[in-house]
Amino acid sequence: LRENGHATFESAQVRKDGSTFPVEVSAHLVEARGQKQVLSIVRDITERKRNEDALRASEEKFALAFRTSPYAIVITRLSDGFFIEVNDAFVNETGYTRDEVTGRSSREISLWANPKDRERMIHDLRQGESISSQEMLFTKKSGEHMTGLISAQVITLNGEKCIMSSINNITEHKRIQE
Repeated sequence: LRENGHATFESAQVRKDGSTFPVEVSAHLVEARGQKQVLSIVRDITERKRNEDALRASEEKFALAFRTSPYAIVITRLSDGFFIEVNDAFVNETGYTRDEVTGRSSREISLWANPKDRERMIHDLRQGESISSQEMLFTKKSGEHMTGLISAQVITLNGEKCIMSSINNITEHKRIQE
């Protein structure tokens, strides 16, 4: 037990049939009848472990989909527009590296060819709307313009409201149409 006379840890408990299940043990040093004794509370955490495993699997699937998507995916903070994460497709499409954008805002790197498009999108998202396949113009690191269909919605990450945006580069399609 720690100096404060308390310890909490996880362990495995054995059933009569020999199978095991996860438990959380909370042990306290107490004095009873003039003697120091250990009082332990053992709690079955099977359901918690099952939920943790399901959450971990879900996070791994999201991370894989995020990283491997053919569309540029960006996560920014709603409050200030600072980039939290971008995927490989964003890096390939825009020419910016992760390090060049992470911790900076889309305004700082002049990503939006028309900043009013961003303002309108932010306004709509703050009103509880989601954005679906809206055509907008973006500026790559090279200064070249890119036409993209953007979809976006507000998500919560670590208790903070963020925007997850997906951009489908349709520049070549637009050229062919013209």
